[in-house]
Amino acid sequence: MRYRSTILLLTLVTTHVSRAQQAGDPDSTFSADGIAVTNISPGNDYGLAMALQPDGRIVVAGMATTTDAPSERVALVRYMPDGSLDSSFGNAGVTSTAIGTIRSQATAVAIQPDGRIIIAGFSSSGASSSVFMLARYQPDGSLDNTFGDNGILFDDLGPQNDRANGMVLQPDGRIVVTGQAGGDHAVVRYNADGSRDNSFGIDGIRIMDIAGGVDVANAVVLQPDGFIVVAGHSVLQDEPDAQATLVRYAPDGSLDPTFGTAGIQVSALTSNDDMYHAIALQADGRIVVAGANIGVGIYQVLLARHLADGSVDASFDDEGFMLMPIGNTSTLSSVVVLTDGKILAGGRTDNRFLLMRFESDGAMDDGFGANGVVNTFIGSNASGAGLLVQPDGTALLCGFAWFAPAYADVVVVRYHMDSPAGLTEWGEQPAALRLFPNPVTDNFQLDLPLVDGAWALQVLDATGRLVHQERITGLSSTVDVSALGAGPYHVVAKHGSTNRAGRVMVVR
Repeated sequence: MRYRSTILLLTLVTTHVSRAQQAGDPDSTFSADGIAVTNISPGNDYGLAMALQPDGRIVVAGMATTTDAPSERVALVRYMPDGSLDSSFGNAGVTSTAIGTIRSQATAVAIQPDGRIIIAGFSSSGASSSVFMLARYQPDGSLDNTFGDNGILFDDLGPQNDRANGMVLQPDGRIVVTGQAGGDHAVVRYNADGSRDNSFGIDGIRIMDIAGGVDVANAVVLQPDGFIVVAGHSVLQDEPDAQATLVRYAPDGSLDPTFGTAGIQVSALTSNDDMYHAIALQADGRIVVAGANIGVGIYQVLLARHLADGSVDASFDDEGFMLMPIGNTSTLSSVVVLTDGKILAGGRTDNRFLLMRFESDGAMDDGFGANGVVNTFIGSNASGAGLLVQPDGTALLCGFAWFAPAYADVVVVRYHMDSPAGLTEWGEQPAALRLFPNPVTDNFQLDLPLVDGAWALQVLDATGRLVHQERITGLSSTVDVSALGAGPYHVVAKHGSTNRAGRVMVVR
């Protein structure tokens, strides 16, 4: 572990069409300036998790607060690929569902192959206790009454507070949910209809007191062989500091004896609190985890890698983990392993969205943002939560930000990544290109600066393959994409040394 002692200066990230967009800039083809802000209720609205539909639409789940009971409600927002609200979903793109009588919150979301949306979180109908809560929605945003009880499932795991934090869908439709049952690590598997899967653990449940104190399961990932890996942290009964934990389960819910110590890996990485908040798998089976390292006057990001047997991977950043203070307080809440082996992680730092990119060995990626780090100022107090990467390589980070007078709204930022394959021979990343409508079914309008001569236009798919080209003259032209399949495409125009580029989503 190479401890990064330099506190990075926070950088206000702004988008200027007049200059080429760099990796880490908000993508100006998304919601005009790369940032979509959605107000759901008169109170605070939070985006806490995100999922991507096959057609490119974006679903954000979280919570909306109201003055009516229950005061906290499950909220869903669906965006079109260009960042506009999807008017075909819920009420003009938004749903707010009263679940329980006091409060409810969605902390995880997933899309089924049939387009239905599953959320997991917690709900409270009493003054002192909460329970696991799942709900399933139809593609139009209405509750699916074939799931649970009219679309909603409550699962009380014990006499104290229960909270679901993470979720993953199995290929067979079963749902694995991780969280906390009282002060213990909890994993529950449900059948596709919301009933508990009794073939997993005991009556569908695994609850464990790992270290004698408080145990939390924050995130879960499914291996290709069906084994389940859960990341979190535990506090030993006689120790004040939290230690990072990984637990691996066999498909039947039994602990995997080949992983860690009898299925459990407890890692005291430092003498401070080490907490894993997010998890991702590499193609070689190694496990990447992200979170926070917290001590007296210390609140910094933590990124680590474990081998397939659970042990800390010493080849990753020298000692298996990386710590970095960014500003005064920083934490990572999500992580993705990219197709080229690099690692992208999102979270917050000093009330701003935080996005970091690492090389595969744990070193900072100097080709991204400022030495691998991007801080995005949004409102007076912002926090990034869910992260995903679109097929064209752009990254989405959802969360929330506070705006005047004093309320939070749901926020999604799309970040520009590296130039797509097929554009590198044109040198630097081109400036932005205006095209509409977006998404498009058959034809889109293209606005270009007046030049002496024609523009060379190319359309490339998400892999960089050339799928359409033509020559264009004039200020405004119509481009026919009716022969292209559904999905994201890069549109590039060139005239001499002048380049313009944009993205368009074709829908069918």
